[in-house]
Amino acid sequence: MAVKIEKGGWVLIFLIGLALVGYGLHRYNIIDVQQMFGNKPSGRVAGGEANDTSKPLVLPVSSSESDAEVRVRVNIWVGCAGGLVANGGLDTVPDSIFGKKGVKVSFKIIRLDRRCVGAGHWQRRRNADHRRRIRQRLRPV
Repeated sequence: MAVKIEKGGWVLIFLIGLALVGYGLHRYNIIDVQQMFGNKPSGRVAGGEANDTSKPLVLPVSSSESDAEVRVRVNIWVGCAGGLVANGGLDTVPDSIFGKKGVKVSFKIIRLDRRCVGAGHWQRRRNADHRRRIRQRLRPV
């Protein structure tokens, strides 16, 4: 048995489609909806400006030598392996990818243990599961 869409449903589907097409045209700067309705521009940069992708991005100049090093704190559970490989270890090695580009990165591994906020739940859960398994082993048959 097929579902029959009534007039109101077709109108709603048409309006949703029209809104999606209008959003796409506005998003890719084909039409300017703000100018059509008389609103002031929100101050956002128009996406129609062409970026020259052949040139590298200009990095801001650091204010002092102490700002020249990027310090990153990671725990052992995140996917930081790519950064560590590109850095050549926890501190930047001159022959590494970051070292060749002139970027100094210092990684510091932090631990999640009982003192951390998120680790308490998992520690309690692990202990409860362990106690349950021991009780099952000791249960008389």
